[in-house]
Amino acid sequence: MKRIFTILMVAMLAIGTLSAQNAERRIGFGLHFGKNEYSGDLGNGFFDWSQPFYGFLGASLYAYLNPSFDIGISTTWGDYGYYVDAQNNMFGRKTDASFRLVYKLNNGYILSETSRFAPSIFAGVGGATYRNPEERDRRINHGVDVILPAGFNLKYIFTDWLALRYQLTGNLTFQDKRDYIVEEMNDFYWQHSLGLVFSIGRKEAAAAAPVAIAPAVPAPAPQPQPEPEPVVEVVPEPEPEPEPERIVVEEPVKLEVVERDYIGTIENVLFAFDSYEIGQENISILENVVRVMRDYPQYKLEITGHTDNIGAPAYNQELSRKRAEAVMSYLTNKGVQAGRMSILYKGETNPEVSNDTSENRALNRRVVFRLVK
Repeated sequence: MKRIFTILMVAMLAIGTLSAQNAERRIGFGLHFGKNEYSGDLGNGFFDWSQPFYGFLGASLYAYLNPSFDIGISTTWGDYGYYVDAQNNMFGRKTDASFRLVYKLNNGYILSETSRFAPSIFAGVGGATYRNPEERDRRINHGVDVILPAGFNLKYIFTDWLALRYQLTGNLTFQDKRDYIVEEMNDFYWQHSLGLVFSIGRKEAAAAAPVAIAPAVPAPAPQPQPEPEPVVEVVPEPEPEPEPERIVVEEPVKLEVVERDYIGTIENVLFAFDSYEIGQENISILENVVRVMRDYPQYKLEITGHTDNIGAPAYNQELSRKRAEAVMSYLTNKGVQAGRMSILYKGETNPEVSNDTSENRALNRRVVFRLVK
């Protein structure tokens, strides 16, 4: 049994060398292994490494409720016992399951939601069953207990779908007879576990809206002019010599040039979570901006970067700057003069919609264009 758990630990740590972070996947499935530690009338096995290794395997399933809370179920099955000497000992098989409510500390109030270290605390209610490993062996009093588990998790998030988790759980039981000793205090057992959590689901991306450009209004076609009537030559009668006219100097007439305004829309460019890379779905939008700047040279372009509210404000401010600069770099490479463009970056301070859902947060991860003269 010890050899199997050692191999599992090495394998999990090897997989854990992957890199990255979890964002919007709402279901977490965990596989873990660990050690049961009895505490009761026979003695206290908490962190007592002189005791035999009473190992277990386990699984868990959790669902996202909001940035602060998750809810789920966890179960384990394996060895359980305590050894003093040949006369005073206990050993058997234990299976338990419990419902749990988890409070996450990386909820945006205590730690950032984008933190790779994700500690949490939990409590719940469940049950445990005990049985002897062999029918003739009476080293544990078989039966069912109600249990109240509580403890803490420490997760390190590698990718948006993978995390490594250590968990310490204390389980209060409502019986005091599994060790065949009935005194004043109920039995209690600790569980240490290490395992992987796989986040299930797909990231949601906002669909790009169609580009809408109003057609330019064509100039009115020239109207046909009537043919001139033939000129009849009239011989004027001789006139007396005119008096000399006074010379009047007038101010030249100034011509007013009225520029045609651009009529149409320039759509926002949207970004993936924690990213300033321009996605393929935004290329048509940026090519439209290039056409507008080419066709309307009288305009300048103001480029403003924004983020959602996940993460530290200072980090989001820097991320919005990188998004605006990425768009400006694309337009410059397509021939738009840098002197006709300027950038602003506002972080999470000016959301287009509220950040209460993942769909709204996707709309707030944007770069906005504004034409100015």
